[in-house]
Amino acid sequence: FGEWPKSIPGRRVITSKCLSVESEPRLKWHPTPMRISHAKWLVHWWGDGGVVDPFAGSGSIGMACKELKIPYVGFEINETYSKFGNERLAAAPEPWC
Repeated sequence: FGEWPKSIPGRRVITSKCLSVESEPRLKWHPTPMRISHAKWLVHWWGDGGVVDPFAGSGSIGMACKELKIPYVGFEINETYSKFGNERLAAAPEPWC
């Protein structure tokens, strides 16, 4: 598939896993929990006008994109996570500004 893209200064490959879920017990059931605040930080710095998420899970990145008004396409193979993520995105209010 060619060469790995050059690293943009200030941007490096980082994990998206939230290691502390104590403040959000709802995240304990998910194998890779992530706070929306963490997702928003990732999307803000790495989104570049749009996000394709091949492992959408329960929709944290999608929620961040919706809040930040960044185009988003998510894919999820697990029907349980997909259903939960779709319901979560549909129920989230539209950003007001």
